[in-house]
Amino acid sequence: MELKSKLLARDRGLYLYGTTPPRQGTSRQKCSEIAEKLRARLSELALDAINVYNIQDEVGRTQNPRPFPFLPTIDARAYAKILKNLTGKEIINYKFVVHHPEADFETWLDECWQQFGLQYLTLSIYSGLLRQLATDFRLDRSFKYAFRY
Repeated sequence: MELKSKLLARDRGLYLYGTTPPRQGTSRQKCSEIAEKLRARLSELALDAINVYNIQDEVGRTQNPRPFPFLPTIDARAYAKILKNLTGKEIINYKFVVHHPEADFETWLDECWQQFGLQYLTLSIYSGLLRQLATDFRLDRSFKYAFRY
């Protein structure tokens, strides 16, 4: 059963595994090695899909100082493509959309499909952050763009 059918089925749950991409600056070879180790660990699990988180610095989300510095990662979509090719599993890319200027979001979506072969996305927003950011890009409008795909 393909992931789309599983998402629509109400008679069963989904089994997902979440992961983050390697840190920015990691070589392609090392990224492949990391992905291969993950593939080996996941090979015994009956997963429906792998969720790759798009890690972003969420400045303003809290007044508390970070316990460690933010370390950017490689493009989650690129890592998702590596994992899809290695595992044969469907990939869900998790994206916190408020940090995207609305004008760039449609391009980002097009790249998801055209460059990276991703068709499953989780679009998220932390509503308390909207009051602090100079953006009016709302989750409902991000869905408007996403539903075109």
